[in-house]
Amino acid sequence: MKKLRKVDHILEINVIRNILKNKGFTTINYSNELTKELTETLLNNGFEVWKDENRYVVIKEYQNDFHFLNYGKKDHIEILYLLNEIPSKYKNNLYFFLIIKNVESESDSFFLEKNRLEKDAFICRKYVIESKNDLLRIPFLNENFISRKEYFNYEEMFKDELLKINGIEETVFKAIETYFMNDKTSNLIKLLRVKTKDENK
Repeated sequence: MKKLRKVDHILEINVIRNILKNKGFTTINYSNELTKELTETLLNNGFEVWKDENRYVVIKEYQNDFHFLNYGKKDHIEILYLLNEIPSKYKNNLYFFLIIKNVESESDSFFLEKNRLEKDAFICRKYVIESKNDLLRIPFLNENFISRKEYFNYEEMFKDELLKINGIEETVFKAIETYFMNDKTSNLIKLLRVKTKDENK
């Protein structure tokens, strides 16, 4: 049974456009990057394709949750044709933003379909966006994530922690050498060996 709810927000597609522009995205040159047939299909069905150096983002606005239920699943399949035409380096970095301008009900079918689409990453990663709060679930649009991404270098954290360990055995050094095969690693290994020898004196 559907239950009407009070609408406390209206998220329009222009909000997403502006956010993408601020993040360095631009709309693609359809005539140069896609076939004429696919371009016509996408534009006639309300799709917009944006890209930056690392990602492609497809956006489409649905007027309400009923519109989403009628077209969301079909539109997901349409993205498959785009996947076949974009450069290889973008194929694992294709996103589809399904922007719902106005959610008018709390029907089970709406939430089930929303969850199904977002969990199905076979063609691309999808986000059903109802409000600005939903944008916080998208890492590359999250200001905090972008501004702090340099702190999430786990390889560097691992190296730093190794230097704090006392009594490291030779087998550990060999494992490290196998895992980290670069100049920085060689320097790290030398530091660790010197540290261990000093501690064993």
